[in-house]
Order: sequence, then structure tokens, then C-alpha cells
Amino acid sequence: MLLKKLEIKGFKSFGDKVHIDFTTGVTGIVGPNGCGKSNVVDAIRWVLGEQRTKNLRSDKMSNVIFNGTRARGQGRTAEVSLTFDNNKHILPPEYSQVTITRRYHRSGDSEYMINFVPCRLKDIQDLFLDTGIGSDSYAIIELKKVDEILNDKENARRSLFEKAAGVSKYKNRKKQALSRLDGVDKDLHRVNDLLAEIEKNLNSLERQAKQAERFFRLKEQYKKASISYASTRIKRERDAFLLLNDKLETETTKKDEIQRALATKEHTLEQKKQEVLEYEQHYSAKQKKLNNHLGQLRHLENEKKLKDERLSFSTEKTTTLKDQIAQDTENKDTVYQSLLQLEAQRGSAEKMWQELEMELQNYKEGLDEQKEKTAEVQQLATNKEAFFKQKEQEAFQLNKDYEIKQSQLSSAKQALEKVANADSQQNEELQRYELELTQIEKDLAEVRQRLANWQQKEEQRRAEVSTLEENVEGIRVKLSAKNRALDAKQNEYKLTKSLIDNMEGFPEALKFLKKNSAQWTNDTPYLLSDIITTHDPRYLVAIENYLEPFLNYYIVQNAVEAYEAIRLLSESEKGKANFFILDHLLPQATKATQPTSLTNAVGALDIAEFDTRFRPLFEHLLANVWIVENEVLLPTTDQPLPAVLNDVTLNANLVSLNGEVVRRHPAAAGGSVGAFEGKRIGRVKNLEKLALEIESLQQEVEDIGAQLSFQQNDLQQRKQDQTFRNAIKESQKETNHSEGMVISLRTKREQLTNLLEKNRQAQEEITEKVALLQEEIGELLPQTNHQKTVLEDLTYEVENLKEQLLTENEGLQLKSSRYNQQNIAFHQQQNKLATIDQEIGYKQQTLSTLENRLVKYRQELVQVEVEAGQLLDSQESQDALIEELQEKTAPYSEEVKAAEKEYYDIRKLVNDLDKELRELQRRKESLSVILNELQNKIHETKINLTSISERLSAEFQVDIDQLMLATDEDEPQEEKEGEQLSEVELQAEVETIKRKLEKIGTINPMAMDQYQESKERRDFIVEQKEDLLKSKESLLQTIAETEEYAKNAFMEAFDKIRSNFLTVFRSLFSEEDTADLILTDPENPLESKIDIIAKPKGKRPLTINQLSGGEKTLTATSLLFALYLLKPAPFCIFDEVDAPLDDANTEKFNQIIKTFSKDSQFIIVTHNKRTMASTDLMYGVTMREQGVSTVVPVDLRGLD
Repeated sequence: MLLKKLEIKGFKSFGDKVHIDFTTGVTGIVGPNGCGKSNVVDAIRWVLGEQRTKNLRSDKMSNVIFNGTRARGQGRTAEVSLTFDNNKHILPPEYSQVTITRRYHRSGDSEYMINFVPCRLKDIQDLFLDTGIGSDSYAIIELKKVDEILNDKENARRSLFEKAAGVSKYKNRKKQALSRLDGVDKDLHRVNDLLAEIEKNLNSLERQAKQAERFFRLKEQYKKASISYASTRIKRERDAFLLLNDKLETETTKKDEIQRALATKEHTLEQKKQEVLEYEQHYSAKQKKLNNHLGQLRHLENEKKLKDERLSFSTEKTTTLKDQIAQDTENKDTVYQSLLQLEAQRGSAEKMWQELEMELQNYKEGLDEQKEKTAEVQQLATNKEAFFKQKEQEAFQLNKDYEIKQSQLSSAKQALEKVANADSQQNEELQRYELELTQIEKDLAEVRQRLANWQQKEEQRRAEVSTLEENVEGIRVKLSAKNRALDAKQNEYKLTKSLIDNMEGFPEALKFLKKNSAQWTNDTPYLLSDIITTHDPRYLVAIENYLEPFLNYYIVQNAVEAYEAIRLLSESEKGKANFFILDHLLPQATKATQPTSLTNAVGALDIAEFDTRFRPLFEHLLANVWIVENEVLLPTTDQPLPAVLNDVTLNANLVSLNGEVVRRHPAAAGGSVGAFEGKRIGRVKNLEKLALEIESLQQEVEDIGAQLSFQQNDLQQRKQDQTFRNAIKESQKETNHSEGMVISLRTKREQLTNLLEKNRQAQEEITEKVALLQEEIGELLPQTNHQKTVLEDLTYEVENLKEQLLTENEGLQLKSSRYNQQNIAFHQQQNKLATIDQEIGYKQQTLSTLENRLVKYRQELVQVEVEAGQLLDSQESQDALIEELQEKTAPYSEEVKAAEKEYYDIRKLVNDLDKELRELQRRKESLSVILNELQNKIHETKINLTSISERLSAEFQVDIDQLMLATDEDEPQEEKEGEQLSEVELQAEVETIKRKLEKIGTINPMAMDQYQESKERRDFIVEQKEDLLKSKESLLQTIAETEEYAKNAFMEAFDKIRSNFLTVFRSLFSEEDTADLILTDPENPLESKIDIIAKPKGKRPLTINQLSGGEKTLTATSLLFALYLLKPAPFCIFDEVDAPLDDANTEKFNQIIKTFSKDSQFIIVTHNKRTMASTDLMYGVTMREQGVSTVVPVDLRGLD
């Protein structure tokens, strides 16, 4: 299989359509950087199905579309076509030539085609599966792919081995099988869950069926025992009621007598309480007088006590102040003596400090003098050394200039000789190119004429194809619209049928009746909403709103069916339902007439659609109903209520067209219109209409499909007509070849002319340069010798200055050490003097503080002695006043005691009366409590009787009066039959049966039907489970067989590749070099990583990364060609893989490509001139227009 042709249009930098024809051998793609060479490789990778944008050097897929230039707008579509010649039948044999096309639009839509027939990406991938061709195969190698292979990035190495071994499809099959196995496991899990749930429900349903029979038997026993127990309780409660009424009358009489005695006592008590108040006021006045007297006496006594305490405090404070004054006087004398001693010490210390300061000044002057002398010598030495370095640099520069000039002179002479030799060769080549160019231009004109003729015929064919495509597209759009309409109708049909079957939106009672219709009717049951619709859909909402109360009514033929359905609902406790009985409805004798006051109205019966057998029913419901059209029934904010709604004489039922207002004489209803109103009625009729519409649409779809198929076949035949296109391609190929040759020859002619002109100019420049260089060399030689003499003199002077500087630095160091020692002693004495001054200041401050405190204490002592004298004088007068008040206290106390005795005597009498009154009140309250208890018991008895009555009525539908009457009549007979059970025994029996019923709980009367349905469902699911288990076993066996076959195929291929790798490696390096491929996990070869061992030129690298760039490239090339030897790919593309190679390795690389090109095509993108020279056909990629790539072919096979 050969790669025959590549067509690019609107892809990346290829704004115009470009054809690249490939032949056997090696094809080179060359051109300057940025011209679009690698875009050719990206185009091939892209058309083969590449989806990862990073492999296309883009951020997003839309970037592959031509983005425009300053002179052009951006493209809307990128299209690449790749044509193969299936001469070896690697692809399916029905294809002699295969063209795959990929088209991408800016909208994000993609198209794939095989031989111009639309297909999926998966179809293209399946077509090239295991052929060695693909977007990620080893047939397309970039420089970065070499690194990925060597570094095993993203498991790239294993991927190449699997493609070469042909196990990719088995791994895909295994992956698909594992996916299906996962689905089977999930289905099994769901089936097991369903089985577990069904088994649980089956057990539950079986228990429910057994419980139902027991429940009804116990319920009957419970009813009989409950009625007997209730009869006994009723008799007991009635007897208790009569007894309580008699006791209530007796206790009420006693309470009335106590009430009268209580009123008399309360009157007497009120009189005595008034007397108590008068005595209490008299007693309070006497007590207040005594309290005031005692308060004055206590005030004087407190003042006396306070003054005694103050006198005692003053005495203590006087003593304390005298002691403190004596202590501070003694401290003051001590501090004064210490201050005198410190002043003496400061005098001697200050004298020593002054002596040290004078000595320090002398040392400093000597040090400064030495520093100045040393600095002068240092400056002199620095200047001299800098001058020396300057002269040394000048000498170095002169030597350097002299040597450079010598070298330049030698090079110029060689260049002059080389230019002279090249001139003669280039003149000969120029003459040869002129002759070739004249002949090729003549041939090109003839080829262009033929091409124009073929293109005109091809344009006519394309116009016909375009017309057919438009027709096909129109038919396809029409077919798509019909399919969408058909899908919509089918979905509507399914939804409507589901709503009818499941009775969505209807009560559970109606669903139950429909499910069990065989038990209550012999006919198909219909709801009112099912049997009516309208001729015009506009009236659906109005009819539905008016008939809203009746839409859930079942239509039955006779009353027996209705009553049978009601009985079934009652027994099953499923709710209620309503029915229309057709036998009870007679046709209307007269037809309702439209009222004259109504305009734009239509009768509901006139627009309703129903079967004739239901006409009496709808005459009854809709006889006098009118639907108002174009009549504003509902008033707006700026309009009054319409007169037709206020007309009380109008005996008609009105409904607005949209159903928002309904008037039923003499009532009204209305409100907003829901989104789903008008959808509940006529479902059955609508279902029949939908079935007819679906049948019609299906027929239309078949007709349009047949028409589309005919047009597509015609279009396909015209598209596959390659007569004109092949002729154009051949002519275009000849034109491109001739144009390429013309451009190539013109370019070479221009280049040679420019070279000759440049050579002439270069000879003149070089001759001038030689003369100038000889003159400059003659001037530089004497300057160089003079600089050497100056440098020798400066070297001697610098050495003398360095010795003198060393002597001065030693003297400076000695004087600096002496000065530092004297400076330390000076500062130590200075710190000692500062310490003495600080101590003197502190003593002076302490002395001042003591003197101030002595003055303060003496002033306080005088003040305290004066205050003590004043307190002694006022104490004598206060003692006399206290004694006088104490003598008056006794008479006041006697008066208070007399008033107190009178008050408490009258108070005792009141308390006695109050005690008697409380006793009567207590007896009254006790009787009230007894009366309340009797009334409560009577009320409880009534409640018990009512409770028993209500319970019997609600639970057993038994009337209490009838029960008591029956009990009274049966009592003598029961006594004859035997002794009755007691009330306690009856209660125990009722409770026992009730607990049994509660223990049973709620029963399901339809448990057996549900049990049978669940059992059938379980059996069906069990069969499904067995099928799934068989499927799982089959998948596991398939996975094991696939894995075993893939493992054997991989190991067989690996051994061959390993042997081939060593052979190719030694052919690129030397026979002594070694290389190997190793599986890191031999036990699991299908998942094991593959290590590469390469030891070229006697090296022993620890890893492949320690090799040089060229060695890595040759090692990767060895691996690729080892894969080729196992499974040759039809073609191979190298994108600048030879960039790291030197000339010697490039020759080896080209030689091995030449060897393999006998069996495969090679396409090489390169900058290397040696690689270019080894190609058979070369395409130059250039940008004649800025930003737009184009290609120029050059056939080199005839130039050998």
C-alpha cells in the first residue's frame, strides 16, 4: 500500500488548496523556519483522526483552521484529504484506492469521509487497525517522540510494541469484554437485589393471606364479646347514675343551711373589726411618742461614743509622731556624715583623672602623626601600582592587536584565493541554467493550456454535483422534519396511551375499578373524560372547565353495574366513585334555544364530539350550555362587569372560550387558566387520531427516504467519476513539476548572478583589507618593544614602595596598641568619678527628704494636741443632757403598755369570731367539694354511656336503645340457659381478642393475587439471572482466551524485535557495540515495562539518558527500524529527527533509510543538507504571500 496524495485546504497556514503527490522512495519536505513544514505532518496526523490538540501544537481544535493574515480574512473550514493506493490489499480488497477526508468547521462540527462517503471517526480507525497507520502509530515520528520513546513517557514504548505485535485489537476486545462483564455484574447485582426484594415480599404476602382469615374470625368474636361487655357496663352505669342523683339532692340541702349561718357571723365580725381599727390608732400614737424620745436619747449616746473614740485616736497619733521625729533626726545626722566622706573621695579621684587625660592626649598626637606618614606612603604605592597596571594593560592590548592583525592578514589572503577559484565554476553553471530555463518555459505553456481545458470540464461536472447536493440536502431536511414530526406524534401517542392505561391524575378508586372491571361490568368501562372531545381544539378548555365536576364519573349502562362497583369499592376499602347510568337518561324532547341577549355564542352540544349512544347523557349535561366567542366575560380594571353576567333573568349556562369564567345558573366560577387545561378530555379520541396521523407520517417518511436514496445514488456516481479529476491531477502534477523547475532554475540563476557580483566586490574589499593590515602591523611593532622597557622600570619602583609601606605599618601598629591601653585606663577612672558623683547626689536627695518630713511631722503634732483639748471640753455638757432624757423614759413606756393591752383584748375577740367563721367556711367548701365530685361522677357516667353508645354505633353499627331493649327481653331466657359471665370476665375476653387483632395488624384482602403476580415475576427474573451467569462465564472465557493469544503474539513479536534491534543498532554503530530490550516483569508481559539497554562505542551508561543527543536519536531509530522489520508500515514520516546528528551519523541515518525505502515510503522534514541530497523527490514549503504557505516540488531522481 502506497501513500499517493495529500490535499490540504484551510488547515493552519495553508490558506489555499495545496496538492502534494508522493511516489516510492524518499520524499523530503524542506524550507526555512516558520514556513509551515511541520504543518504538513500535522495535517497527516489530523486526517488520520488525531483528537489531542497538544499533539497538533494547538490549544483548541478550532486553531487548526486558517486564521487569516493582514491581507486575508480567516477561513471557515479546514479540510485535509489523504489518498492511498491499495495495491497490496492491506485494506479491504473492494477498495483499489482509498481517500479519507476530514473537515472541521468553526461552529465545532466535524465531518469524516471514506471515498467521499460520510462516515464516523471509528470507521476510519477500524479501517486502519493493525496496518501500522494511525495518528499515534510508529509511522509518524517527531523529535519529541524520540524522547518519549527513550524516556517511556506515558508508556509510549509499550504502545509501539503492541501496535507492531498486532495485539492492540485484542486489548481493545479485552477492554470491551471487561466493560460488558462489568455491565453483567451490575445487572446480576440488580437482579439479586430484585430477587431478594421479591422473596421478602412473597413471604410477607403469604403471611398476610393466612392472617386475613384469622383476622375476620377474631373480628366476629370481638364484636359479640364487645356488645355483651357494653350491655353489662350500660346497666351498671345507669344504676350508678340514679344513686348519685339522690345523694346530690341531700348534700345540696346541707350546704344551704351552712350558707345562712355563715352570713350572720360575717356581719358581727365586720362590726368588731371597726372597733379594732380605733384601738390600733390610739396604740400607734403612744408608740410613736415613745419612739421619738428613745431616738433622741440614742443619738446623744452615739455622739458621745464617737467623741471618745476620736480622743483615743488623737492620743495614739501624738505618741507615734513623736517617735517618728526622733528616728528621722537620727537618720539625718548619719546621712550628713556619709556625704562629707564622699566629697573627700571625689577630690582625689578627679585629680587622678586629669593626670590620665594629659597622658592620653600625648599618645594620641603620636598616633595621628604615624597615621599621616603611613597614609602618604600607602597613597604613593597605590598610585605607582595603578600606573604600572595601566602600562601593563596597554602592552597587552598592543600584543593582542598585533597578533589579530597577523591572523586577519593570513585569512584575507586565503579568502582572496578562494573567491577567484569559485568565479570560474559559477560562470559555467549560469550558462547551463539559462539553456534549461528556456526549454522548460516552453513546455510549461503547453501543459497549462491542457490543464485549463480539463478544469473547464471538471467545473461543469462539479456544478452538476452541487445541484444534486442541494437537492439531496433539501430532501434530507424535509425527511428530518418529517422524522421529527413522526417522533413527536409517536411520543405524544405513547404519553397519551400511558396516561389512559395508568389513569394519571385520577383517584385510586377509579384506577382500582378499571383494573378489576371484570368484577363489576361486562363492557369496557369509560370515564366521562374519555368519551368526549370537540370538533375544534379551541373549545377544549371551555368544555373541560364546564364539565370539571363530572370528568371522573364512570359511564355504566344500568344501575346493577354501578351498585356492583360501589360494593367492590366498599369491600376493598378503596374509596368512592361516581357513575352516570345510561338506562336512566332519556333523550331530550325539546332542544334548547339560544337566548336573544347572547351574541357570538355557540351551543356546547353543537361543537362536542361523542358516540351517539352517549347523546342522552350529553343532552342532559350540555343542553343549555353556551360558549361565548369574542365576548369579554371577565372585566378588566377599566371596564365594568358585562351585562350578560348581571342578567338574572337569563336562564342559561355560560362559559368563556378560554374557560376562565363559568356561569352555572344561578352560580359562577372562574380564575386563572392552568398550563395543562384542555388536556384531560378526549384522550381516547385523541389516541385514535394520533394513530392515523402516525400511519400517514410513516408512509410519507418511506416515500421521502426512497427519493433520497435515488438522489444519493445518482450523486455518488457523479462524485466517483474521476475522469476529469484524474486528468486535471496529471496536468496539475506536470504543471507543478514544470513550475517548480522554472522557479528552481530562476532562483539558481539569480543566486549565481548575485554570487558573481558578491565575489567581485569581495575581491576588491579583500585586496584593500590586505594592504591596510600590512600598514597597521608595521606601526604596531616599535610600540610593543617600547612598552616592554617601561614595564621593567615600573616593576622595580613598585617593589621598593611596598617594602617602605611595610615598615611604616609596623610602627603604626605599635603606637596604636599603646594608645588603646592608655585610653582604657582613662575611661575606667572617668567611670569611677561618675559613680562617686551619682552617690553624692543620692545622699543629698535623701538628706533633703528627711528635713522636709521632720517639718511635716512637727506641724501634725501641734494640730493633734489642739483637737484633743477641744474634745475634752465638749464631753462634760453632753453627759448632763443624756441623764435628763433617761429620767423621762419610764412614764412614756407605761402609757404604751396600757394602750397595747386594750388593743390586744379587742383583737382576741375578733380572732375568735374569725375562727368560727372559717370553720363554717371550711364545712361549706367541704360540701362544695362533695357536690363537685358527685356532679363529676354523674358527668363521667354520662360520658361513659355516650362513649359506649358512640363506640357501638361507629364500630359495630349497633343502637344503644335497641341493644338495651333486646337485652331486657333476652335476660330471663339467658338465666334459664345458664349463668352469665361477669363484667370483669367480659372485659378480659374483649381485651384478649383485641390484643390478638392488634397483633395481627392490618391485613391485605388481595394478598393472594399479589402473591401469584410476584411469584411469576420471580420465576422470570430467575431465568434472567441464569442467562446472565452464562453470559458472565462466556465473557470470562473469552477474556482468558484473548489474553493468552495476545500474550503469545506479543512474546513472539518481542523476541523478533529484540533480535532486529541488536542487528540495526550494530549497523548504525559498530559490530562490537551491544544493545538489548528487557521486560521488567517477565511474568506479566502484557503490562510489563520495556527497558532499553544501549552501549555504543564501548561505553557503559547506567541509563539511556546518559547517552549524547545523537546517540539517543540513533538508538531510537534502531528501535523503530526493528519494529519495521517485524511489521513494515506502508509509509513513515520523520519530522526533523536528524537535527541532533553530526555529519557522520547523518550519513548512517540516510543510508538505513535508503535501505528500507525499497519496501516503504519515507517522508522526511529536514534542515540537513546531507539528508536533502539523499531524497528522491523534494517539496519546498515557502510563503510567497506573507502568512500563507505553499509548496514547490523538485524531482531529484534525474540529477544523479
